[in-house]
Amino acid sequence: MKVIYSRCIQWDYDEFTPQDMFDGSTYGPAILAVIEDDDGRMFVFNGEYASQVNYCPYTGQRATMQIGEEMTSLEDNLNRVEEVREYLELLDSPANGWGQHVHPRHGQSHLTLRYLYNKYGKKAVLMEIDNKLRNRR
Repeated sequence: MKVIYSRCIQWDYDEFTPQDMFDGSTYGPAILAVIEDDDGRMFVFNGEYASQVNYCPYTGQRATMQIGEEMTSLEDNLNRVEEVREYLELLDSPANGWGQHVHPRHGQSHLTLRYLYNKYGKKAVLMEIDNKLRNRR
């Protein structure tokens, strides 16, 4: 964890709790600290609640992991590569009598593509498709 901005006198890294900032008899500041966790997600913290943000409101620094981006493991990346390869092989295969390419689990090719978008995100799938098609040339 990394502190991006803090109005606190002391920051307790183990408890995520600012210390010695105010006595609690009045309302505190809206934001006491901005932290970035080990995964690159950025949070604003007011001593009671934390909210994920894309940018630090004080420094303007951009979070490495934006809201809505999924953290992916090596296994997820390998699965995505394999499933996109399978999708492209489906499109290369002969169409059925109605001119459609049908995947054995996901059905028609557009449904297969929707499945991939929902599972891995549209941006990641399109990048993988572009990489595969670029390598074919």
